[in-house]
Amino acid sequence: MLTTVHVHNQTELLQEVKKQTDQIILTDELARFARELKKYQLTPNERLGSDLGSAGMTGLAENILNRVFQSYEGKDEEETRINERIQILYNIQLVDAETVMLRLKQLDY
Repeated sequence: MLTTVHVHNQTELLQEVKKQTDQIILTDELARFARELKKYQLTPNERLGSDLGSAGMTGLAENILNRVFQSYEGKDEEETRINERIQILYNIQLVDAETVMLRLKQLDY
């Protein structure tokens, strides 16, 4: 049974990401935050093709590049930690114009 939680602020988001909640619904400012993260995330098809071609090394390279990009953006440590965990653990799905859902990657395999 899937657990879906709607979070309203960054503190709740961090708690749910730490617990690795199955699905997390984001709206308003958190949804805009997630849309920005989605720009740096490979689609499932891109990930499959690159993982096959690189013997699985794409995930490692993606994590390193994301860390480098975030260090240049000057984000605080808590936001950086949330970004890393979301990009590693979750697929970011756009539900509608105002809503984003984070879904554990392992549920899609």
